[in-house]
Amino acid sequence: MRRLAPLCFLVATPLHAQAIPDLTAVEAALQQGTTAKACDVMRKGKSFGESTGFDLQIFGPLNRVECAAAVAARKYQRLTVDDGRVEAGDGHLYVVADPIAPIRFRNGSWHVTAGATHMVLFPGENRDAAAVIQPDSVDVVPSEWGNAAGGQFQSQGLRAWFSALKIPSGAFSIAVVTTGREYRFKVSAKDRQRIR
Repeated sequence: MRRLAPLCFLVATPLHAQAIPDLTAVEAALQQGTTAKACDVMRKGKSFGESTGFDLQIFGPLNRVECAAAVAARKYQRLTVDDGRVEAGDGHLYVVADPIAPIRFRNGSWHVTAGATHMVLFPGENRDAAAVIQPDSVDVVPSEWGNAAGGQFQSQGLRAWFSALKIPSGAFSIAVVTTGREYRFKVSAKDRQRIR
């Protein structure tokens, strides 16, 4: 029985249409990461004036290939096309949410971001629970900080994988849920262009 590999063309296609990048796109991402020794990743941070929050990094399959190639290049190693195909994986949007470092106020109190417990996506500006997109997989990542006075602070971040086939075209929002509240991050249609 013959199996045909699914093909997907990267040129001007939304993320959900490029679930598994084709070989040419993987080769281009490998070359870009190797040459630049850096990668272009969509980043979102806490809102101005907030003392707690998360820093987000949003990777499409080709962003992951480019970043893996950049890391290897900085170590004077080289990734092969096969390595790139493995890194591109099965076309998931990969979102990393790291809590920001604790902030000390003038009165001596510390503000530490509560640990993340879950992450979801919402299409556009929609806040309806029925429209929520659940991740395929979530990993909890502990974060710890210390200061010169011996203080220790703990929180936790998340790594979540969302199927690219479930991601709506256009803008969407990412919600990082903690025990006390949720943090929303808007990803505009313009931002989407950087998520490959």
